[in-house]
Amino acid sequence: MLQNMFPVTEQYFKEIYIDKNTKKPIELSNKVKHNLKSKANKLISLYSRKGIKLMFTDVDKILQTLKII
Repeated sequence: MLQNMFPVTEQYFKEIYIDKNTKKPIELSNKVKHNLKSKANKLISLYSRKGIKLMFTDVDKILQTLKII
């Protein structure tokens, strides 16, 4: 659910998740990545421009921590 979204940076990754059956890394398709980014950007835009808060997370604190604002 996007209202529970939070940033994930490289520092949080210890290793790549490998599918036990195929022995290949698990990856999101480009279509899914694009859809997630698009929806997340829309939520952030609604918050930034109109003050509509649709997320449970502290958006301002996250953006400040990531040095986006």
